[in-house]
Amino acid sequence: MPRSDVVRASGISKPTVNEVVETLLAEGLITESLDGGTDRPRRPGPRARLLQFNARRRLVVGVDVESSRILALLSDLDGTILGSARRPTPHGGRQDEVVRAVRQTVRDVVAQAEIDWSAVRAVVVGTPGIVDRESGTVRLVPQLSGWEGRPLARLLSDALAAPVLLEHDVHLAVIGEYWRGEAAGLRNAAYVQIDVGVGMGFLIDGTVYAGADGAAGEVGYLPVVRDLPTTAAAAGLGPFEAAAGATAFSAFAAEAIARGDETSLRPVDGGEVSASSVLAAAHDGDRTAAGIVDAVLGHLARGLASIAAVLNPQIVVLGGEVGEQLGAYVPWLQQQLDAAVPAPPRVHVTSLEDQAIALGAVRRGIDTVEAQIFDQIGAATG
Repeated sequence: MPRSDVVRASGISKPTVNEVVETLLAEGLITESLDGGTDRPRRPGPRARLLQFNARRRLVVGVDVESSRILALLSDLDGTILGSARRPTPHGGRQDEVVRAVRQTVRDVVAQAEIDWSAVRAVVVGTPGIVDRESGTVRLVPQLSGWEGRPLARLLSDALAAPVLLEHDVHLAVIGEYWRGEAAGLRNAAYVQIDVGVGMGFLIDGTVYAGADGAAGEVGYLPVVRDLPTTAAAAGLGPFEAAAGATAFSAFAAEAIARGDETSLRPVDGGEVSASSVLAAAHDGDRTAAGIVDAVLGHLARGLASIAAVLNPQIVVLGGEVGEQLGAYVPWLQQQLDAAVPAPPRVHVTSLEDQAIALGAVRRGIDTVEAQIFDQIGAATG
């Protein structure tokens, strides 16, 4: 639109609009060019000069660091994803090895898009564990060796030579669902990530609630389950995640095999029976596997009912390596919640697959850069 339309739409004086426009033009955040007349009626007289947002002047990278892989997404300020890069997380790697892997993944996605690194103004990294925003440290993160208590925000910022914001992964995941996923447009939502552990991010009136210490959503510690499988209880997990996470499937399978139950389930290469294997065997008619699924999902339903009773979300989105595989069981879980709580939420499996955290990180990065731009405008205009 031309400057005159900005004045009318905003109610801001023409001199102030001109001052802001000149600031943004100097930064390359907007462009101004003659109206070609192709998308609006021609007015009498000289052609207007139109202002347009230059979304690619500044870019952000959203990163999801998990125990098995690192995912980075590059985005402009319109939220257009310009590229993605993945690499395995160093197995059992030390903190410095993981930091190097994050750096290389981020550099890869920028290089693949043929973008100059100087355009990247924010990198947001999602990590398991409770994040202290002031110190940039993480705790309760057994999935990543050497991650505990380290100044990760500073270490990552130094490695990338860029500002880094460190966030709890599930808090970012619910932002991703709100922005691009099943919770789009819903102001009260919960995202439950089911992996080895179980964590949750939730929105209250459109805002992520992190709690007093950033520990909101540590639902793995809900004391809602007593009859834990022995090996899961000994794994150092919270009661709910020990009974409803990936470890529960493996533990129940190990106990069934040890008892000599008739089943096709077998450990792979002397390791554990995975949750995916149990779910697949149950789908194929293995009764022992089906019994394990029933037991684990029964625990999951009780935990979800507790969450729904306290938070009253409009929707519960299931994600994570295990949660993504529970689509066939959503009707049953919905039935359990309908019977258990007076105002049951809708239950959905994420449609973002394994990108919810990285997309939430992108959205958080965009918000951060937009705030920087508004601060810059305020400083320039007094």
